[in-house]
Amino acid sequence: MNDDLFSIKDKVCLVTGVSKGLGAHMAQLYLSRGAKVIGISREEPHWKTDIYATNFEHFIGDVTDTDVVDKLFLHLSEVYGGVDVVVNNAGASQVQRLKDTGPDDLQKLFALNVFAATNVATQAAAQMRKNNVSGSIINITSVMAGSSMTGLAAYSASKAALSQLTMSMASEWARSGVRVNNLSPGWFPSAMTEEYFKKGLGRVLKAKIPMARLGDASDLDGACLLLASDASRYMTGTTITIDGGYSLAG
Repeated sequence: MNDDLFSIKDKVCLVTGVSKGLGAHMAQLYLSRGAKVIGISREEPHWKTDIYATNFEHFIGDVTDTDVVDKLFLHLSEVYGGVDVVVNNAGASQVQRLKDTGPDDLQKLFALNVFAATNVATQAAAQMRKNNVSGSIINITSVMAGSSMTGLAAYSASKAALSQLTMSMASEWARSGVRVNNLSPGWFPSAMTEEYFKKGLGRVLKAKIPMARLGDASDLDGACLLLASDASRYMTGTTITIDGGYSLAG
């Protein structure tokens, strides 16, 4: 096997939502493999960035703000020549029964999980096409995109929308060499789920997962490297699910 097949060395990778949780882990994974990582989040990273000082740059900003995203991609073009890999990780959840979920609640959740992710992907694809780069866009969805749970109707709907949009993106941009895929995690301790796991949800979920444990951030490493590297050069419009078998349980 070609040792360089999964290499992402010197690739320019944009990761959204890098301050903590899975986004922070993905950024550090790519940095550890020699990539140049540009991160964006609404607050400073909660991890040590100084050890990656020469290869990491962080932007404070909200990806739901189109002006912020415009400036980010202009910077990527001017400083790095463009982007090779995008991980659309920034997202939010909301535990609320559907009867209590109003239009404003849906709008707020979709603004980040769907509209912002779509804008980032669209701008990235345009830049990749302009530069004739066979780039990779990785949309972080969720096993809840194809499932349901009381209190997660809005979140599940937003991830289902992004999952469907991924297939449309893949179809429209394939001929230009831009790959777009879903990475669909199951239940992982993260900044998003921490509050709910503390209330006992983690124990309930473990009982439903065939592998009998919650995911660890490192369980995503293989798929993250696969989708960012040339190892996935013939993959687009697909979903990689990493959930310990949770989806099997129905």
